[in-house]
Amino acid sequence: MRSVAVSSGWGICLALLSIASAWAGGQGALDTSFFGTGRQVVSFDPTEAEQAIGVVALPDGKTLAASAIQSGLNQTIALARFRDNGAADTLFGNSGIVRINLPVAYWREMKVGGDGKIVVVGTVVNSGSDYDMIVIRLLPDGSFDSTFAPGLFAGVTTVGFTSTGPTSYDYGEAVEIQNDGKIVVVGSATAPQFGVAVVRLNVNGSLDTSFSGDGKLWVPVDLNGGATAQGSSVTLAPAFIGTGDILVAGNAKYGTTGDRDFVILRVKPTGVLDTTFSGDGIATIAFDLGGNNVDLADSISVPITNDAILVAGSAADGASTSRSVVAKLKLDGSLDTTFASTGKLSFGIAGQPTGYDGVVKVLAAFDGRVTMASRSTVFAVTRLLPNGSFDPSYGDGSAGLGQVAHAFFSNVPEVSQATCMTVDAQGRLLVAGFVDANDIDTGVMRLVGDRIFANGFQTTP
Repeated sequence: MRSVAVSSGWGICLALLSIASAWAGGQGALDTSFFGTGRQVVSFDPTEAEQAIGVVALPDGKTLAASAIQSGLNQTIALARFRDNGAADTLFGNSGIVRINLPVAYWREMKVGGDGKIVVVGTVVNSGSDYDMIVIRLLPDGSFDSTFAPGLFAGVTTVGFTSTGPTSYDYGEAVEIQNDGKIVVVGSATAPQFGVAVVRLNVNGSLDTSFSGDGKLWVPVDLNGGATAQGSSVTLAPAFIGTGDILVAGNAKYGTTGDRDFVILRVKPTGVLDTTFSGDGIATIAFDLGGNNVDLADSISVPITNDAILVAGSAADGASTSRSVVAKLKLDGSLDTTFASTGKLSFGIAGQPTGYDGVVKVLAAFDGRVTMASRSTVFAVTRLLPNGSFDPSYGDGSAGLGQVAHAFFSNVPEVSQATCMTVDAQGRLLVAGFVDANDIDTGVMRLVGDRIFANGFQTTP
């Protein structure tokens, strides 16, 4: 039975950070106009692990963050809304927090449409080994939208793909919202093998049959016998590429070993692959830095006016380590060799220990510069020039050239990792993820922006 519970407020759930910033106020420095320190830690549930699955800069200057909260074998969702100064927005939920106790296997991503409605996607277990995509839509106040999939469980819909085997694993991983309100969901589905899955829903939550005939597109990718692929990120192409085109990033298994490569799909609005892209609508990229050569794409972006496609993620470089990586493609799917000489770049975060690093979000600015949030032991952001070199104008001394690296605490051991990022109308970066000090809570930072980038990052058309 579905229920919606609202937390008892920030109270003990909010760790007020009073640490003064020791860094200069350059681009990428902590924005101290946000909560006085540039950073917030919110504990939605002090007994459970949590991490951000989305952060959105709202038109009125407020910030909305969503987190998945581990509750036993399931996950629920919590939303927090902040005023421009970082304080809790008490007009939202109970003292700025809304808890949605709808347990599923995984919650993966949250986005907000032009009408202010909130969409969250993930994966739900129907029974046994039967997994389906799940999509919920909430009103701006965090309550379920009764006009979406109206019925007994209004505001909630699930999507499954046909499987010929005894099990069905259909996972929802990423979401975008079109200008017309239609919802694009990306993930993977077994039909019968694991392939990239793309779904488009009408505004009322029904499947859009103008897309691929039934609202669902399944794309198998077989790299040298690997026959396994999944989607992990989606963006909507600006008009210069083709109005309504959908760009999907993910990974595909190469051969019968653990080797995986980036896979990028370009899908027409009708739900068919665009064969002007790499000949068949599918491009692949291998970094193969070492270890088991597992290359995982986690983010895709397109500059508003620049003819390029950026794909970023992680690449294994050892048995248990990986590096942040990014590739730049031309519109035909080939690598753009004006970027880092090969079209591909791998990098670490200066001053941080080697570990399971990787880009979680890439943003493309109108002038071709590239900004990325990476997993590390702290929240880390890197900015590149259009040619793939590090931007010398970006940074505050907390990391290397073109980089910043910020912790939440200075007096206790901590591991914090970014999981999502966006930019507001003033060019300030909002980065969210998790903070593991005494327990695993949600962390949000706002960084000093570059007004050249204000309104100049790629956003949903």
